[in-house]
Amino acid sequence: MISLITKGMLKTLPLIPQFDDSPDHQSRIYIELSDQYKEMDAVSNVVKRNVVAQHLKEVIDVLEQKVRERSLPPALLGNA
Repeated sequence: MISLITKGMLKTLPLIPQFDDSPDHQSRIYIELSDQYKEMDAVSNVVKRNVVAQHLKEVIDVLEQKVRERSLPPALLGNA
């Protein structure tokens, strides 16, 4: 498995949702990040684990927004 997170990428990860907003792409990012999060040692990788957790939250927020956009009629999206 190719690791999504490298030492130099930690600062660029918040930009990932802006590059490709497709739900499929976001789902793949979520799966990769969650797999990495599960494998991290909570004691020895505290900072990196917290960064991954924050990025997971951001990806989840994007996915939830996509679900809301698909479930609401276009006329109501401006009011959501």
